[in-house]
Amino acid sequence: MAATVAVRWGTTSLEAVGGAQGVLGPAALTGPKAAALSQLLAAVAVVLVAPAWAWGAGAVGVAAALVAFGPAGGNGVPVRLVATAVAVFLALLARHLPPWRHPVAAVVAAIALAFAAGGT
Repeated sequence: MAATVAVRWGTTSLEAVGGAQGVLGPAALTGPKAAALSQLLAAVAVVLVAPAWAWGAGAVGVAAALVAFGPAGGNGVPVRLVATAVAVFLALLARHLPPWRHPVAAVVAAIALAFAAGGT
């Protein structure tokens, strides 16, 4: 995820990425389609590695939503709230998947990185 964010935004600082998304809009909805898709795929990869305990899975869901849709601010609050709720729900579900989800997450992350590199 960090590599995808770095390629897309030029930094791994969540403050900088959040600031950019606050001005430009959610990463998953802004810019070239390949770059936007890279952020969605990075969020999916993060959700797939959610830990088995519920609080950890919830935190992973919030982090995935932050990467794809940024902080809630401006006119994007409803979109970001829905994205956070969906990501947390998916992370809570993903923790019950079998262990094969971890290698799948690595493949999804690699695809996300390829889209990020091609979309910038």
